[in-house]
Amino acid sequence: MHYFLLLALIPLGLGILKGIVSVSLFIAIVGAVHSITGKIINLGINYQNALLSPGNIPIIQTVWQLLRDFVNIFFILILLIIAFATIFNIKNYKASDLLPKLIIAALLINFSLVITVSVVELLWIPAQVFLNPLGQNITERLADALNTKKFFDPGLLAGLLTLGTSEPIEWVFRGTMYVVEAFILSWIALIIWARIPILIGLMLVSPIAWLGYTLPAIKKNSWDKWWQQLFCWGSIPIPLFGLIYFVVLFNEGLTTQINQAVPGNVLSSALAFLGLNTNQLIVWIITAGIFLAGLMYVKTLS
Repeated sequence: MHYFLLLALIPLGLGILKGIVSVSLFIAIVGAVHSITGKIINLGINYQNALLSPGNIPIIQTVWQLLRDFVNIFFILILLIIAFATIFNIKNYKASDLLPKLIIAALLINFSLVITVSVVELLWIPAQVFLNPLGQNITERLADALNTKKFFDPGLLAGLLTLGTSEPIEWVFRGTMYVVEAFILSWIALIIWARIPILIGLMLVSPIAWLGYTLPAIKKNSWDKWWQQLFCWGSIPIPLFGLIYFVVLFNEGLTTQINQAVPGNVLSSALAFLGLNTNQLIVWIITAGIFLAGLMYVKTLS
């Protein structure tokens, strides 16, 4: 009798063991994503500052000089084009139209890297207005705003092993919160890191952009597009860090207002049978919604 009872309990034990392993694996994965994305974001911000001094990065300086010297050769060809265009009276290529632009471009092309860095630095200043109050660890401020730190509460993890229903439901909800936070952090990291190679590329091709300034045929696809991309990617940190700053402050203010407006024994206990704090649920839904909507808007700027 006891032998058959033991055999009947084996599948139940295996199911419990599988659940424990699955929970542990999930916690390990989301914890790793949180930690890695946090470090990637902080490292990306440090590299943003490095972009303001490209002279300290030899490969950028070397490649830019090669492109600058290569483009300078084309100015001689442009002079020949202007001469023939003036002789044959070709519209838009006369000396009176192109020569002033050619002189300006020939002079400023030697400072194209400095001009590009100055624009990026100018656009980085307002971004720091939002970045500096957030402190060194943005991910911790985001974790506070999205209220996911309690996901790793030892008491909660111990509760998962009980036979009650509230703890697993609360775990599922907090797990969902953590997945959303990991998604948001990954999105932010992607924007920050995508900006770095794009700005480096814009720095390197800046001599070609100044060359395009002198030729009407390629001006739209070189000069105009280069400036458009430079202002676009140079200014992205302003709305991005502004969004993070606004969400963090909004979350803190909203949490205070809800806790003061509604007594804890009324709203907080509304979903207590599910193991959820209704105050935190409302704050989290609003905070995450604003964050996702803001990131979608930032994405449209890139």
